[in-house]
Amino acid sequence: MVQQVHRALEGAEDLLADLLDISKLDQQAMVPDWVMTDVAALVEGLGEEFEAIAANAGLDFRIRKIPAMVKTDQRMLTRVLRIPTQQRLSIYSERSDFACAEIKA
Repeated sequence: MVQQVHRALEGAEDLLADLLDISKLDQQAMVPDWVMTDVAALVEGLGEEFEAIAANAGLDFRIRKIPAMVKTDQRMLTRVLRIPTQQRLSIYSERSDFACAEIKA
């Protein structure tokens, strides 16, 4: 549990950095780092980050790992998925179903 809370706090810190970097990308002050990325592993990492937050809010949080490889800026894709997930976890306080993203290979 302590590890999950620690990951959640790191996630909040990352969220602030994410917003700053997204603004840099919008201003073309940042160049994407294109690499092949395992989407299932990326989503699993995000799931671990948000499990403690969801549990504290009384939410049933699950992820669906879909095996896929994509060429993307891994850090930016993580950020794009993290932001709406963080927002929805802060909004919902009771069991609710929502899909943040569904990626089909």
